[in-house]
Amino acid sequence: MRALVVLEHDGHTVRPGSYSAAAFAAAAAQSSGSIELLILGHNIEKITQSAARVAPVLTADHELLATPVADRYAAVIADVVRSRDIDLLAAASTTFAAISLAARADCSAARWQVTSSGMSSAMGDFFCDGRCTPVP
Repeated sequence: MRALVVLEHDGHTVRPGSYSAAAFAAAAAQSSGSIELLILGHNIEKITQSAARVAPVLTADHELLATPVADRYAAVIADVVRSRDIDLLAAASTTFAAISLAARADCSAARWQVTSSGMSSAMGDFFCDGRCTPVP
């Protein structure tokens, strides 16, 4: 299983919930899979260096990504999922992550709920491969 974790940041540091999402992805991928982290933004070198201690990092660094805009981020995330043949897409359970992921995954953001693990929705845990489906 190939897992991708979208890391949220404040322009200086990765938000703690993103590391929880990475732990979830690592557990889901288990020994037979791999995880990669995706950081989007502009001038994100320091954030990338910090995150690289956890897992390999992919970056999308462009001035148009400096401000988090759901449709721009969603387009990049969808392209990475397709191009890297990702089986599991994870992110911290925040409003921004739910909207960004749902924008391209044909999921309703309303189906997500914030939980302590940060990885659940009203219909159960999800993985995305271009569409959202409940994990059995």
